[in-house]
Amino acid sequence: MEINTKKFYEKVDLEKLIKGKNYLLLSEQAILFWHEKEQSYVVGKIDPKKRYTQADYEQLPENAPYQLINYQLVYMPSPFNKHQEVSGELHFLIKAYIKNAKLGGRLLYAPADVYFDEGNVYQPDLFFVSEQRKHIVTDKYTYGAPDLVIEILSESTMHQDYEEKMKVYGNYGVIEYWIVNVEKASIEIYHNENGVMQLAEQVAKGSPIQSKVIEGLVINTGEIF
Repeated sequence: MEINTKKFYEKVDLEKLIKGKNYLLLSEQAILFWHEKEQSYVVGKIDPKKRYTQADYEQLPENAPYQLINYQLVYMPSPFNKHQEVSGELHFLIKAYIKNAKLGGRLLYAPADVYFDEGNVYQPDLFFVSEQRKHIVTDKYTYGAPDLVIEILSESTMHQDYEEKMKVYGNYGVIEYWIVNVEKASIEIYHNENGVMQLAEQVAKGSPIQSKVIEGLVINTGEIF
């Protein structure tokens, strides 16, 4: 019987391993990255029992797959292709309308940080800030509640979108909130009533969706899914 003596491992050059990236995910709770202040590669170990703040969040490398939700650094895996296709269609349709209607304002998409408080910094899939309030959008963060937030459901993020994030969106004054269900090809529209997001309408594929925030915006969901 021939025995395979070949090693199952090989030596790794760290620079080659991380080349072209600013971080290397070791697990959902461990990330390897270059720390400018330390001038060294470091491993960030994320403890689910620890309370983290914006200061901790800002130490992560750019585009690290985490959001700060209720003082927890929550891992957000890359979305599937269908999620990205729907996000792209929504961005294109809304952007085109805003431009043609000359409404102004800012329409951004993930990853773009929205700062609500020291324990909540989110990256909504898309969000719109009106012309009157666009001063809250800076080069680094959006400081305060967007007028419209759109989240596209993924299995791994569904709980946050319906629970923690929805509560914060309501508390901090997001006027309108869309939850997009790619699997069901439907969109739920929530309106803010006294700090609580209330379901106003559920729109199925092929039906028009109208925005309360973006004046005159009507989209046929058949163009999205």
